[in-house]
Amino acid sequence: MTWTTWREGYSLNVFAFREEVEDFFRSRDRDFDGYLSFEEFLGEESTLEKLFKKMDTNNDGKVSKQVNIKAPGLVLID
Repeated sequence: MTWTTWREGYSLNVFAFREEVEDFFRSRDRDFDGYLSFEEFLGEESTLEKLFKKMDTNNDGKVSKQVNIKAPGLVLID
């Protein structure tokens, strides 16, 4: 959902100040793509999402065994 989508019909007759809605989008759009995913909308980050982000040390959206081993703060247990 984008700010434009919200403004054009998905507001569901909920009254809010424009600034409040813009602040909401700014604070929740974690990947800065201009859209809110369901997770972003809820404002929650799952344990798996946190783990993936920690393992994705170069932020390319992928993880490899080499990256996983080098991730700061990651403790691998055999």
